[in-house]
Amino acid sequence: MRSNRVYVLVCQVLLVLLSSLSFADEYDGEFTTEEAGQRKMTKQKVWFMRDAELPGGITLPLSPLTLLFLLFGMTHLYLNWGTYAWCEASHILLKDHSKEGKQAMKEICQQIGSDYKRFQENARQMSDCPSRKDGGDLGRFYRGDMAKNFDRACFDPNVPTGKCVGPLETSFGFHLIFIQKRSI
Repeated sequence: MRSNRVYVLVCQVLLVLLSSLSFADEYDGEFTTEEAGQRKMTKQKVWFMRDAELPGGITLPLSPLTLLFLLFGMTHLYLNWGTYAWCEASHILLKDHSKEGKQAMKEICQQIGSDYKRFQENARQMSDCPSRKDGGDLGRFYRGDMAKNFDRACFDPNVPTGKCVGPLETSFGFHLIFIQKRSI
């Protein structure tokens, strides 16, 4: 939602910027000196090669096209600043959505605590995810890469690292998560 509003704002700023640029009319009269000829050639430069002249007599030593690139670049940085948050985690997936499955996962999580080796052993033995062969290791992933609830838990600063967390339900089933490292 924020990104849509920002794009609309950027488009409005670009329209105002482009509409306010001063594009000098061509020289209509005769010119008699070399200096006058140079002035005419300068005035006839295509719009994107001219310096940007803003209202109030302000001239920027940048072409309007350069300003557009700068504005789009700054907008891209603003919109994507937080998306580079990452997390390195492992998980155990149980595809059973029953209350008994949830209770079993809760007990396993309590037994594991902060013992990562024990977490990996349990993942190899009981996880329903292909990552089981790697001890449940998911490697590094970025915000938005995982299921919504899973992602929310991994990037929540209140969820501890170095400890078994869960069970957490997604459309895939119940998960136990062990977050090794993250950058929010």
